Amino acid sequence: MLRRLTPAERIYLVAEARRTGMARGSWLSLHVVKEVAGFDPGENLLQPLAPGSATRRTLWGLHVAEGLLERRTKWVEGYTQMLYFLLTPYESLRCREILRSIWVGEGALLERGFRPDHLPGPAHRFLIWLRQLKLLGWVSFRTARALASG
Repeated sequence: MLRRLTPAERIYLVAEARRTGMARGSWLSLHVVKEVAGFDPGENLLQPLAPGSATRRTLWGLHVAEGLLERRTKWVEGYTQMLYFLLTPYESLRCREILRSIWVGEGALLERGFRPDHLPGPAHRFLIWLRQLKLLGWVSFRTARALASG
């Protein structure tokens, strides 16, 4: 499908990805296609979508294509969350999502499988919060290590 894109369609794809905040995700998808399928979509498509140099180096350091092929996202805790944070389009939104990930509100408890009429008490919520902080610390460490190796 990428091979058959006309120059006008490529320009449209880039513009829509930017407009919808999907430029980073689109860049990563095209980069994975390049690594896995061996098809180079071309710098004229990749370059306008590319995230900043630090995010790009971090994603290279994470070896995302290999991680997807090895299904690393299934067995490495926090890997999906790390990719989500890296692909969040704006810094303010990224900060909000990081804070949201450690907040143990009713929505987070329902997502964890608690029933609305049997929500945990303050002590159990505190333990969940500590676990989320530990996971965020691990994600931060792994991200910093990927940045250094990318």
